[in-house]
Amino acid sequence: MSLLARLWNRAKIGTNFKIGPITLHLRASKSTNVAHNWPRSPLKHKPLAQQTNQLPTSPLVDASLTKTNELTETTTPSGTNVALIVGTGPGLGSALAHRFAKAGMSIAIAARNTKKLAGLIQEIQMSGNHIRAYGCDATDEQSVKSLLALVSKEMGPPNLVVYNVEHFIPGTITEIETPAFEECWRAMTLGGFLVGREAARLMLPRGSGTIIYTGASAALRGRAEYINMAVGKFGVRALSQSMARDLGPKGIHVAHVILDSGILSQNSKKLAKKRASALFPEHIAETYYQLYTQHHSAWTQELDLRPWVESF
Repeated sequence: MSLLARLWNRAKIGTNFKIGPITLHLRASKSTNVAHNWPRSPLKHKPLAQQTNQLPTSPLVDASLTKTNELTETTTPSGTNVALIVGTGPGLGSALAHRFAKAGMSIAIAARNTKKLAGLIQEIQMSGNHIRAYGCDATDEQSVKSLLALVSKEMGPPNLVVYNVEHFIPGTITEIETPAFEECWRAMTLGGFLVGREAARLMLPRGSGTIIYTGASAALRGRAEYINMAVGKFGVRALSQSMARDLGPKGIHVAHVILDSGILSQNSKKLAKKRASALFPEHIAETYYQLYTQHHSAWTQELDLRPWVESF
């Protein structure tokens, strides 16, 4: 590690300064650049008769409340359920957006950089569905509060919220610096807590809703050099279990999905796809949607997904 890297790690850990009975802790941190919300454009929505999801609907958003910009704003069609995906990328996040849109839901997608979502937005729009992208840093409390408030205002309180964030910095116990450990914990566990809390606050008055957390095999067993992943994912699992016991009797379904394998992408080798030696994102998304449609007499709190060739 270079001298500059060591100095930066030291600055991120911080230093304590005592002034009488008061202790000040000073440390450096990088500010997160969060892209502005994606410009909205007029959309042609599917007729309500074509929408397949028959779950309780979210209230119609008053058009006078929507935020205006240089393009015409649109509101969520009346009778349409709203799905919010926090942590949207080209893999699972994209597959989730497509599956929920196929069910006739309006889609809100959140990421630090919404510009990277341009292709996904265009695909969903071309299918005639309603989608909006929002910039959000899931580790920042105010950013998460603003996200949920804006989605609720522009589209209606979400019926389904998926926390699909993963951040991993490998290393052994003697190699991992404090900032790296904290960074991974903040992205997975703290972010999951903030999003789950704000989602629950919107769902409780209605007495219904679904919150799904994307987990990993690291949530069940820690491996060498996977300390940061294990602690973060163990935390998400514990969070989901506690939330399920708290919110279930109040009508909110909380589920945790363990992905015990890698996820295939467009860059995956043809042989891997042929043998189905990793998880197909579109089939993971199908499972998430089925969790959402479960009747409250038979809710699943946790399930694990793995390809048929995976050893466990």
